[in-house]
Amino acid sequence: APYIRAFERGGALYQALMSFALDGFIGKSDIVGTEHGWTLDEMLALQAQYAPGAPGMGGLSRDAAAGRYIDCIYTEFIDWETGECSFDSDEFVKIIDYLATLDESIDDDKRRVTYLLDGEKIISPITWHNVIHLMSYDVVFGNIKYTIKGYPTNGKNGIACSYTNSPALGITTACTDPEGAWSFVRTLFSEYIGDSGIGLPTCKKALDVFNAKWMTENTWINEDGEEVVEWKFVGGLVDNEIDPNIMLYAATQEQVDRFYELIDACDLVWGKDDTITDIAKEELGPFFAGNRTARETANMIQSRVRIYVSEHIR
Repeated sequence: APYIRAFERGGALYQALMSFALDGFIGKSDIVGTEHGWTLDEMLALQAQYAPGAPGMGGLSRDAAAGRYIDCIYTEFIDWETGECSFDSDEFVKIIDYLATLDESIDDDKRRVTYLLDGEKIISPITWHNVIHLMSYDVVFGNIKYTIKGYPTNGKNGIACSYTNSPALGITTACTDPEGAWSFVRTLFSEYIGDSGIGLPTCKKALDVFNAKWMTENTWINEDGEEVVEWKFVGGLVDNEIDPNIMLYAATQEQVDRFYELIDACDLVWGKDDTITDIAKEELGPFFAGNRTARETANMIQSRVRIYVSEHIR
């Protein structure tokens, strides 16, 4: 599966998550198009056309957006096989320049999706843990068609597999009982416990069971002997918060198919190395304050991350 291949390094899978979430952006299809992938230049051109003077990710402050963006794309600038880094590239400098244009602060009382629906921003960040999120946004958007966009990259969809409360599991080369370790890991990825946590189970069979539950209607028989279909879920999930005004019936096959398509579109992995993210944030501070150029900032990040990677590469 593509979302499994996203964790590979050099064609080999060294670790995988028991469960994951989908991370990206949502936008109106008539503005951002219907494809998941886009480049930074394409996103900037659309923002200049439809939201001039108001760039950014609806509902995220500059610092929050920078952390989120870097977490999801820094792996694109590191070759863990060779230790080479490319944070001093023109592409990364362009990303830094873009981050500087974002809102320094936001209205915490305003829902993220509202920025999008009101036309203030062209994208809003999303993190989806299950098909309920898709069903909820279907209600919120009504007749307005929307598209899930990835993080701007070159040649990828850009939709990321992000971490939930599930750990990433692997077997070390120092393991004295690899068969026993593999038996344990295989059990944790089985269909029997795959849907017991938060997020989407990595096991395909568990994922099928997970979605089948949401496709099963809640019914009861009234006093006239008639079958009545009732709500499946009271309170939709929008911006990862419960919206009590949304009432959801069982998921349709079309909704589940769309959700599987999103899962198959995942080809990035949310980075989980806080050291690299912290380095980037530290170096971005002086740039945001106007004390350093984007190029100087990129060079500083390149120097520090390259040293860190060289110390940890095998």
